[in-house]
Amino acid sequence: MKEKEEIVLEPTEDPCCYRYGEYQIEVEFSPDGPTFLEAMQQYIERKLDGLMDEETDDL
Repeated sequence: MKEKEEIVLEPTEDPCCYRYGEYQIEVEFSPDGPTFLEAMQQYIERKLDGLMDEETDDL
């Protein structure tokens, strides 16, 4: 069984910016966009819909 690799994000001077190895990750939010919670809920719903579609394709 594969072990999960731990992901460590190194904080930078900007609280919306992180470093992961050689990659710099910058988080931006739109003032009129969805909240973080709404965005995560939509993401999870899309993932679950995709899993359900894959399961029914095999039938």
